[in-house]
Amino acid sequence: MDGRALVAGEQRVERVLVRFRTLRDAWGTAAALTTRACFALARGDLESLRGNAEDARAHFAELGDLWGRLKTTDVLGRLAEINGDYDRAAQLHRESLRIAQALETWPEMSTKLSGLGRIALLTQRYDEADDLHTRALRLAVEQGNQPAEQFAALGLALSARRQGRLDAAEEWLRPWLAWNRRRGDGPGLALVLAELGFIAEQRGDAGRALAYHRDGLAAAATTKDPARSRWPSRAWRVRTRWPGPRSGRSVCSARRRRPGNGPGPAPPCGAGRRGAHRRPSARHDRRGRVRPRVHRRRPAGPREPGRGGVDAPGDAMSRSRPAAGVSVGGGC
Repeated sequence: MDGRALVAGEQRVERVLVRFRTLRDAWGTAAALTTRACFALARGDLESLRGNAEDARAHFAELGDLWGRLKTTDVLGRLAEINGDYDRAAQLHRESLRIAQALETWPEMSTKLSGLGRIALLTQRYDEADDLHTRALRLAVEQGNQPAEQFAALGLALSARRQGRLDAAEEWLRPWLAWNRRRGDGPGLALVLAELGFIAEQRGDAGRALAYHRDGLAAAATTKDPARSRWPSRAWRVRTRWPGPRSGRSVCSARRRRPGNGPGPAPPCGAGRRGAHRRPSARHDRRGRVRPRVHRRRPAGPREPGRGGVDAPGDAMSRSRPAAGVSVGGGC
């Protein structure tokens, strides 16, 4: 959804919400609040998302409306995932899955299985993630639900890349690159391009990786979600930390040319690489003499097994707060 459509949609929802509240229509009010929460998610406004979704959930609970509970629980589950509260996110996704099974809403069941798969992926339980995403994909294909199919397929791609199965990851991603371009879907396109960029990095192809990340940044800029816009920017920073063979000079040159760096000297080539974050400072010893000290940045999180203590491209991002784009295809 582009920015103009987002604004127009929100304006319509506001008018409808006022009307429902005037009529004291509890169900209509709850439905409008749920839609407003979805728009807040698209904009990356997490406080608005939480408030609207929780209000709507309370209304639907009073009405005993399972469909409404399903919708609001889904949105709150995604909020918990974005905030890194994976236990809470898994609990909400499981609750949504139970409701979807009770209502026999098969597309929702596919989405919820993928949601649980994302949590397994983010907590590095790859076998479980692959099983959940495969089940979700099968359901989505049976129902002819392409957004849910993309959500599941991208989960399999994310898992494959993190396990080093680069050819398999690219095979999962390629069909959705063209699909998102045809639909003009900025969030979906940004996620696919970021993953293709990381795959190119892991293959040591700096030129291709930079091209994907540039395109991903342009796609993210079409959305109103600041988290999605920051995500490809983080990809640039990861790129400068992980130049492939013979690629360091071209990476730094591109970084110097990148729009938005502003006037003034560009960062030195190699800034951001291992060791480059160490900077000398000074302190006085007991005799008043100055002696150098080296500051070391603490690692962002636990290392993956088999990495030898080193992050693969994109993995540092996966341990930080996930952008909403991680859940592309599974939303409102």
